[in-house]
Amino acid sequence: MSTIRFKGIMAAALLGLLAAHSNAASADPPSGQKSLNGVTIHLGVKPVAELRRHPELLPQGHPLPSGEHMHHVLVAVFDKATGERITDAEVDARVSPLGLAGPKRSMHPEALAGQVTFCNFFRMSPGETYVIRVEVRQLGAPSVATVKFMRSVPWANGGTASISGPGAGART
Repeated sequence: MSTIRFKGIMAAALLGLLAAHSNAASADPPSGQKSLNGVTIHLGVKPVAELRRHPELLPQGHPLPSGEHMHHVLVAVFDKATGERITDAEVDARVSPLGLAGPKRSMHPEALAGQVTFCNFFRMSPGETYVIRVEVRQLGAPSVATVKFMRSVPWANGGTASISGPGAGART
């Protein structure tokens, strides 16, 4: 099998994993992809409760945090010009409810589907919309690529919270 074909198959597998990992309702395009400063950043968000039901989505023996409303946030980083995966970057993410400040955490490299991604866990409550700010610092790069994604976390019954108008914040 040629190297190019193998890389294409692996990229398709990773994009499928990211798509499966991004089931949460989204204010961004479903692809969860943005490009800036020569890098393309893919984002996936998955509730830990779902990962407990589908452990095949994580490496075997991967520890999962306890607590309500925890989500696994996953970032894959690629060189925009070549499409090559970037594995030696420093990646941080801040997950904040819309209009508020949230925690900033280092994203740890993890091998998923045989490829390096950057991951960590964040609490994201149902009915809230979150801003996920991702910062990527490449070794030797002159600047940091910072992109923002919007994610809405659905209620367990599939409804979402109203964020304006009568009954704001009520379950629908």
